[in-house]
Amino acid sequence: MKRGRGGRRVLVTAVFLAMLAVGLPAPLLARVDVPDAETLAPLHYDFRRKGPAIKREDRWEELTRGVNLALGKPYRFDRQPNYGVTRDEGDVWQLTDGKLVPGDKIWFSKEAVGYQGADPPATICIDLGQVYPIDAVVARVQGGGAWEGSFRYPLQFDVYVSDDDRTYTRVDSVRKREYRDQRGALFDLPESTGAQPPGNPLPHPFHFGRLRTRGRYVALRMTLASAYGALDEIAVMKGDHDPAKVTFDPQQATTLLFDAVELLYPRDRMRVPTNVAGGFSFAVRDSRRDTRQPVTFHIDVPAAVTLSWSGSASLRSQEHARDGRPYREYTLTTVPSSGGLSYFYIQARPEPLGAMYFHAKHEGVRQPEQRVELTPFEIPPAPALNRLVFAHGWTGTPLQSRWPGGAKALRHFGFTHASVGSWEMPSFYGTPEFAESQKWLDQEARPAGLKVCLTDSPFHIMEALWAQEPDFAEAYGETDPPRKRLCLSYRGKYYQKEIERIVERYRRRRPDLISLDVECFGHALEHVQKCAPCRRLLDARGVTPVELATDLYAETASEIARAIGEAARALGQSPPPIGLYHASPAYRYHNVFDFAKLYPAGCQFDNPEVYVRCWPAAAAEIIRADKRLLPPECPVIAWTSPGTLDWEGEAPSGRLFDTLMEELLNGATGTLYYLPVHLCSEDLAAQAQVARLLAPFEEIVAASTLCDTEGWRQGDTGHISAIRSGDEMLVLLADYEHLGKTTVEARIPVERPVDAVELLTGKRTRLAPGANLLHVTIEGGYRSRPFYIGNRWRQRTGGSSRP
Repeated sequence: MKRGRGGRRVLVTAVFLAMLAVGLPAPLLARVDVPDAETLAPLHYDFRRKGPAIKREDRWEELTRGVNLALGKPYRFDRQPNYGVTRDEGDVWQLTDGKLVPGDKIWFSKEAVGYQGADPPATICIDLGQVYPIDAVVARVQGGGAWEGSFRYPLQFDVYVSDDDRTYTRVDSVRKREYRDQRGALFDLPESTGAQPPGNPLPHPFHFGRLRTRGRYVALRMTLASAYGALDEIAVMKGDHDPAKVTFDPQQATTLLFDAVELLYPRDRMRVPTNVAGGFSFAVRDSRRDTRQPVTFHIDVPAAVTLSWSGSASLRSQEHARDGRPYREYTLTTVPSSGGLSYFYIQARPEPLGAMYFHAKHEGVRQPEQRVELTPFEIPPAPALNRLVFAHGWTGTPLQSRWPGGAKALRHFGFTHASVGSWEMPSFYGTPEFAESQKWLDQEARPAGLKVCLTDSPFHIMEALWAQEPDFAEAYGETDPPRKRLCLSYRGKYYQKEIERIVERYRRRRPDLISLDVECFGHALEHVQKCAPCRRLLDARGVTPVELATDLYAETASEIARAIGEAARALGQSPPPIGLYHASPAYRYHNVFDFAKLYPAGCQFDNPEVYVRCWPAAAAEIIRADKRLLPPECPVIAWTSPGTLDWEGEAPSGRLFDTLMEELLNGATGTLYYLPVHLCSEDLAAQAQVARLLAPFEEIVAASTLCDTEGWRQGDTGHISAIRSGDEMLVLLADYEHLGKTTVEARIPVERPVDAVELLTGKRTRLAPGANLLHVTIEGGYRSRPFYIGNRWRQRTGGSSRP
């Protein structure tokens, strides 16, 4: 980085922070509702297994000696494989063909079967042709944390058997250990915990042995723990026992549906806000051959609960009595989208609620009714924020504009920006829907204090709009043989049209913050060496392929930013700050995003991806790695992937609280959410908690420098993050390795006597040189505890004695 640009960067940041101002901080509220630790994971997973533990040294060849009953047998899916790299016509026979994919990266092979998106769990059911005695089931599954943690071992395996394909019995179940103090039926295999590639890819033979059961149908269900999953073979080993003497546990009996639709929620309980409408999504498992036919979904809730939804189809309701209590059944007929039914808004009166019941019905098939226990809770409102950023990010306006309570409800949760989604085509501008969304932004969102965040996908949309034009091939450059890969050096007609499209979108939406997602140049480094125009540029400039690729993209980003800036000034507005998704100083995405070349002309803030299943330590690693390399004045706004509990392979709500704390107390100034339809009410409550706790300290967060916490921790338990501004610090003491009650201790380097105030409780400790031990007891579903360190507590909190 050239020092001569420093003054310009300070100006960029000053403008950036000024544009984010939305109000004045308010005093903290008194109550912090910490969820139970069981919402993170079961402390004790109590399925009683018969077989041996899953061991690192297990080998497929040893575990499958004997008669493999599954060899060559047909099987069915309750969720069709959808990972494009592995998907082919062989998916319906490759899992029982007896062939293993060579090497450790089976997710690259067409001989494997893969899933994209962890929701819902995937079941594979093998038909053995007749009832056999069964001793073991073995499945070879990809894991190891390969490629940004996207291929991790599943969170849970369940094995089922059936004689008749009607009643299935679970005969084995094992869950992945996520915390050191978990007990019970767990497996513990080594996986990379790093946030960045390459991980530690390793397929493992999961052995479910000593079953001594029987069945014609054998089903393996995998609850995935990451965005992708893959396996290449399943074996069912014949037993030597008498199948007629096998007995089954009636408590493990269930129904498995194939060629059907299931409406699912990942847990057996849901918390429902009473003072503001929250939200949630269902998962949908659709194994029908024709998924284009509509499905009717039935959702039955106590009369004290109100439901509405963000979609366009009509949500009908009818009151009735259930077990002597007033209920309201909602019905919705629609064609479900892949993986889910979203987004529902929910609110209840503050009284005992009971259960929610739901099921899907289609073409004469009715899913067995599912049940979720509902409990009411209150979400205290977040104060207005000046410098922090919380935005839905990757979504359109309907999800926000249809929220009961409107923009004020979003402010309640601490959102600072309304979001305008990525894939708005020019044809949308003349529609009533566009006019309605713009009216909501202008007449409700902005007056309520929300700014506007716009996301866009440059060049993806260019290709989607004009790839069918006869002369669009010019955008692919000149390679032999010709390939349909966008050329970084292309500056022709469609490039100019794409710049104009982005600028026109800016003019219409007038956002205060922009994030651009460009992921279509993954092959650029190879392309510039094979494309004739690029090779001529290599010769003319005398640079390497890496230098040319990074130069060309930096030039493109600068041209987009310059065009938006000119449009903004023509409208009498300040140019909005722009971030580029995953453009990071610590990680060169697609080999073309060189942050040193992009900042500040092409982007004005760091916009890293934090898609780590909300694992807080990994989030801290990503933000901290960037912050160390950034100019001190460059803001960091993360892309975070939340989760409705365990759907989408993401995390329970407590971990969202911890992840946001780690991001902000390692130097980020906010977050944009990818797939905000996976924010449940408890996620929204967690964000509101973070906003409430940090509102008085926004200046510290926004102007922070990292503290080197090496050597602070005392003992072998704990994770410590800290930032400093002047003589004040924000410190986060955490324990992400345990579920139970633990104590974390740290020695905080201070030069004079200062207060250490725990933000969740208001407990105050006086620290001084030589007497600087800070310790905290951690229990419950929030595994981190933030502290203010300094002598301005009362000034910053408006005189409040406690949060």
